[in-house]
Amino acid sequence: RDWGRCLDDEPLAHNFTFPVLPPGAMYDADHQCRLQYGAEAKYCNGIEEVCQTLWCRLDNKCVTKMEPAAEGTVCDKNKWCYLGNCTEMGDRPEAIDGEWGPWSAWGECSRTCGGGVMHAERHCDNPAPAHGGRYCIGERKRYRMCNTEECPEGTPSFRAEQCSSFNNLPYK
Repeated sequence: RDWGRCLDDEPLAHNFTFPVLPPGAMYDADHQCRLQYGAEAKYCNGIEEVCQTLWCRLDNKCVTKMEPAAEGTVCDKNKWCYLGNCTEMGDRPEAIDGEWGPWSAWGECSRTCGGGVMHAERHCDNPAPAHGGRYCIGERKRYRMCNTEECPEGTPSFRAEQCSSFNNLPYK
């Protein structure tokens, strides 16, 4: 049928205007409920923080799709939902990009001989991303070889040790 082929066409106009207000300021909680559940639905006030979960009244019971109200939805007097929190209207906290914390010490080697691996890690918490800021870019874990010397004569290989752990399991 190729109904979607028109999406490949170059638009004739490029001067699109984007709304200045967030969607919740244009569509209140009642309207959002009608969009989700139909013309009879209304906002079901007082169950939970609307910025966390939008509850709607339908057939005399409150229902939810476990989604928050849209950004900009009024949540209290002179407050609106922004990034899941009820904040002062017009207040949009500045985004904070995450930065890496320090590397941990190298962990224990995975083998006593014959070549093992150890790792160190760091966390994106110095500061952690907040208010829509970006997560850290780069390595979270580092690995390096350790105990690379050959094992003494007669020592079981790592493969033999792994396989022997299944020796006493019944066959099914």
